[in-house]
Amino acid sequence: MKSLHFKNLTIYTFTKPWATTVDDLETRLNEKLFRSCESQDFCTYGFVPALGGSTSTLVHSVNGCLFIAAKKQTKLMPNYVINSALNQKIAQIEQEQDRQVSSKEKKALKDDVIMELLPQAFTQDKDTIAYIDTINQLLIINASSHNESEELTSLLRYVLGSLPIVPIIGETLPRHQFTEWVKDNEPEGKFTLGYNCRLIEPVPDGAEVTAKREELICDGISTYLEDGMVITELGFGWDDRLTGEIKEDLRITKLKFTDEVIQQLDNVEAETREQQMDADLYLLTSELRAFTTDLMAVFNKQSEAA
Repeated sequence: MKSLHFKNLTIYTFTKPWATTVDDLETRLNEKLFRSCESQDFCTYGFVPALGGSTSTLVHSVNGCLFIAAKKQTKLMPNYVINSALNQKIAQIEQEQDRQVSSKEKKALKDDVIMELLPQAFTQDKDTIAYIDTINQLLIINASSHNESEELTSLLRYVLGSLPIVPIIGETLPRHQFTEWVKDNEPEGKFTLGYNCRLIEPVPDGAEVTAKREELICDGISTYLEDGMVITELGFGWDDRLTGEIKEDLRITKLKFTDEVIQQLDNVEAETREQQMDADLYLLTSELRAFTTDLMAVFNKQSEAA
């Protein structure tokens, strides 16, 4: 199976038309290139080539979409390692000076221990891929969390000077639409019901129920809904082209393309890796362009500045 990279979607819409050229974007991203952690760095973050591998360009343009990528490198400092070194240092001081170490001293010692261990720490890398859809005026990030997407948008805003975007979620959370879809077995647009959902009681400290790998049109789910619970996460299919889970902030997780789409990609005859990657990305962006158009239409998104 060829790689269709995006497994999660955090989607923003531009409040002003995107006007930066590919060359200008390349220049701007070069201002904040990724570098590996040095001895006293806790983490580093910067842009890397969009397609990775042996490529060098930071921006890759396909089908009216500008692909970019960023890498975060973080030092791994497990608490048990820090605490072990700290306890040894405290024990040494208490033995040599015949006194107890105060809480204030322990805090300062802990900071010292961290700085001593930092140069020896292992590192962990995390890549985040995104693209700007210049046709639909969207920024789409393959991010599984708000923090990951916010790190990328902050970095992009830093090099561009401004980044006029807002999340595609409107003023009203879609939990009521999710709930009505399941109650009536009538999802809107090209959506179909999947086999997972999360229900909550819409009160402080209310109960939560997670249903996995089961038909949502059943007595059990109906009873929860009749008792006033609402659906905040919903498994879905879309147009026999993709499946996933949709959160009530309209983030998409567990995105998968159907066999029909994968077969379409497998039928592409590409002579080089670059041609195959472009075919892959062309199909990805075409499918997601159609999907996000329907998604925004179904949930009545109004593009407003924050």
